[in-house]
Amino acid sequence: MATEEKTLTLSLRKEILKVPRYARATKAIRAAKEQLIRHTKEKAVLIGQALNNEIHKNGQQNPPTKVKVKVYKFKDKWVADMIDAPQMKEEVSEKKKGIADKVKETLTGKKAEVEEVKHEKQEEVKKETLKHPPEQKKEVKEPEEGAPRGKKAGEREHKKSVYSKTQKPTHEKKK
Repeated sequence: MATEEKTLTLSLRKEILKVPRYARATKAIRAAKEQLIRHTKEKAVLIGQALNNEIHKNGQQNPPTKVKVKVYKFKDKWVADMIDAPQMKEEVSEKKKGIADKVKETLTGKKAEVEEVKHEKQEEVKKETLKHPPEQKKEVKEPEEGAPRGKKAGEREHKKSVYSKTQKPTHEKKK
């Protein structure tokens, strides 16, 4: 085919039934990859997101027994996906700047203009933060003369009970 695209029906039933129920979707993915490798005559095939979701749609224990798949080439690799799923598109990436590009930027001053704008924005932010009045300290109330020191209002004294080895506390005696 000119566009290097194939439509296949993968039958997964034989492989799925060989494993326990809890491992069926995992085995279905492996079986699909094996069949796709056999058909495309490549070492590796990528499983698309839509195909993965379709296999796991009914849970780990109950994957579909047959799946119709579209296989196409993407960046020198074969990708398998559902027939309805959109194909992956090549992303246009910006090339990395070389030394010559960096020198041109410094000579023309394009980067310097951007840095100046950033510097101005930072100064504006500093001015905004300085506009707020400083926080006032909260006054701490001293305890009254009659209240014991070191305790806060509403706290009680905890009694520590000391028991001998033969004696048990009252809450354990009821058992």
